[in-house]
Amino acid sequence: MKITDIQRHKALIELNLLDTQSEKMFDDITELASKICGTPAALITILDIDKQLVKSSFGITIKETQIEQAFCKIAIEKPDEILSIEDARIDSRFSNNPLVFENPKIVSYHGIPLKSKSGIALGTLSVVDYKIKNLTYDQKEMLHILSKQIEHLIELRSKTKLISEYQQKIDQYAKDMEEFINIAVHDLKAPVRSIDSFMKLLDKKHQSYWDEKDQKYIEFILQSTVKMTNLITDLLEYAKSTKSDENFETFDVKELVSEIFNNLTFNSNEKFTLICGELPIIYSSKIAFTVLFTNFISNAIKYKKDDEPLAVEINCIKENEFFIFTIKDNGIGIESKFFDYIFKPFKRLHPSSKYEGSGLGLAICKKIADNLKAEITVISEINEGATFILKLPNS
Repeated sequence: MKITDIQRHKALIELNLLDTQSEKMFDDITELASKICGTPAALITILDIDKQLVKSSFGITIKETQIEQAFCKIAIEKPDEILSIEDARIDSRFSNNPLVFENPKIVSYHGIPLKSKSGIALGTLSVVDYKIKNLTYDQKEMLHILSKQIEHLIELRSKTKLISEYQQKIDQYAKDMEEFINIAVHDLKAPVRSIDSFMKLLDKKHQSYWDEKDQKYIEFILQSTVKMTNLITDLLEYAKSTKSDENFETFDVKELVSEIFNNLTFNSNEKFTLICGELPIIYSSKIAFTVLFTNFISNAIKYKKDDEPLAVEINCIKENEFFIFTIKDNGIGIESKFFDYIFKPFKRLHPSSKYEGSGLGLAICKKIADNLKAEITVISEINEGATFILKLPNS
């Protein structure tokens, strides 16, 4: 066995060409080759170690032959040339070949080798006739062009298969990670809930014994459990935001934004103002938009000025194939050097003692925007508020 036979067998496995079903893209080429060359039959054959396999055929019903009978074996000995046999009946190489003297009784054969990207001869594109047949120069040139198209298709087909396999692995990994995250979040929240519950019971039972310092300790522990619960929830949302968004539906953005704003400001004694321009009805992920605008409005509330009532203004314009949403507030603003920084996980511009949060809100927004093939940018100056811009494809 030659080393080239082993290399070819390995290449055929890698290109997924062994024992595969008929494929229309190859069948179309064999039919075209037959009609261009004016022959009753055409084949795409693959040469394995001990047999010749027919990947595609037109006008002939052969599925495979023994290696000793394969015209293809001789053709690939000169991988850069076309093998033309005008009359196989008088060619010494085929004197005992049953394909010549028994069915299908091949007389003329013209085959051009098919090569892998690395130059390994895999098989041939051939046309056959049952009488003496010579090809013109143009017919041979067309056969050569068709062979190159087959080589490109084989390579593209292989890459498509690899992409499909990788996608399946990624999908399974994402599924496994989601299950793991849900379990981890549940397991992390359970002890936090227990701490919170028992501290509240202790506080209720022994409240009369606590001095002012003890009470502060209790409040600190309870606040910490709330922060931990929120952090765990945000981590879950951040992890989920790496997935492609599903459950698309048609919804009114103005109704959604108004509902989010009212929910976030319901229990506040402060004055908050929401100004909405004309907002569209869109087809997208309502869940994703809920998370996006909840974070935008929550940040506006969190980073409002102490001496000025909060006003949030939300508008949208349609520009070419995009919806461009702007969410503008009159809060404390952001320095321009931090515009990229704020979209990274756990990056905070202010101490948690002054502004609560996990530092994941805008990172979640960035992930969701990426999944929606949208863009988020920010324009701001210190003490002049901030404007977040969401550019969403209208598709």
